[in-house]
Amino acid sequence: MKFRTELQIQKSDINISYSDSLILLGSCFSENIGNKLNQIKYPTTVNPLGIVYHPLPLHNSILEAIQGKKIDKSDLNENIDSQYTAWNIHSRLSSLDAEETISHMNNGIRQLCKSIKKANYLILTYGTAYYYDHKLYGPVANCHKFPSTDFKKKLSNPAELNSSFNEMYTKVKEVNANIKLVLTVSPVRHIKDGLVENNRSKAHLLTAVHKICDQHNDCHYLPSYELLLDDLRDYRFYADDMIHPSTKAIDYIWNKISCQILDPAEKRLREDIIKIVRAASHRPFNVDSVQHAKFTTSQNTAIKKILVAYPKLDFSEEIKAFKN
Repeated sequence: MKFRTELQIQKSDINISYSDSLILLGSCFSENIGNKLNQIKYPTTVNPLGIVYHPLPLHNSILEAIQGKKIDKSDLNENIDSQYTAWNIHSRLSSLDAEETISHMNNGIRQLCKSIKKANYLILTYGTAYYYDHKLYGPVANCHKFPSTDFKKKLSNPAELNSSFNEMYTKVKEVNANIKLVLTVSPVRHIKDGLVENNRSKAHLLTAVHKICDQHNDCHYLPSYELLLDDLRDYRFYADDMIHPSTKAIDYIWNKISCQILDPAEKRLREDIIKIVRAASHRPFNVDSVQHAKFTTSQNTAIKKILVAYPKLDFSEEIKAFKN
């Protein structure tokens, strides 16, 4: 007897290897997936300008980075917490000092531009089709605690999202002709908008994303949304807030997706890397023992062997752990 419908994901044309560079942008779910990729040492950049939920400000940030935009004091706004903020940039890059904020933000913009130019895959996760339109600036990624009277809440339709994507896509292709794009819709529910409104928002995102993938052969869809909402489909797989997926749900979605997007020829390599990462978190009983010396030597030898073939991989934390 079956008590749930399991989503069978078809093998896609996505074939990510350790020789590839990846950049993930968008909602907090993009950080969940990005963390999974970073844990197994894929060269991955995640949200250098912070989390962005809506496609319009996300696309605008990409365009501005490619065009070489630089933040200066005229781009900053001081909110009620005395933090200096910018409309398209997450508050984790903000601070109480204007010059420090400008430095953080410009470093993020440079990292975003550099990553897009060298990336083999750009993975975008859209969170909501609702956005806040500032009366002077236009669509913003974050209201930064400014008065609600400064904004008007709007719902993007699929055609608007599609047009915005195509403008961004054209410019990205001009600086990186070989990049492939992977699109997904976050399963995180934006219930502050209302349950009915959230479903309407997700429907707009899904419609836009599938039209984009139909239009462009190098754009691919990952069913993260369906894996939680239709496959797991149970509140047991949500965090305590009943909004975000639980750790188990994230693991399940990742395991399903990774089988379809990661190079199967590198499965053994991934297993070896996972062993090294787990070994680095091991707490020895006696760091001065012969057994521990043999253990750290064998792990360092394994790291060096991998780095000969894949010099871009970052094992600095593991090397430090074994040294200590």
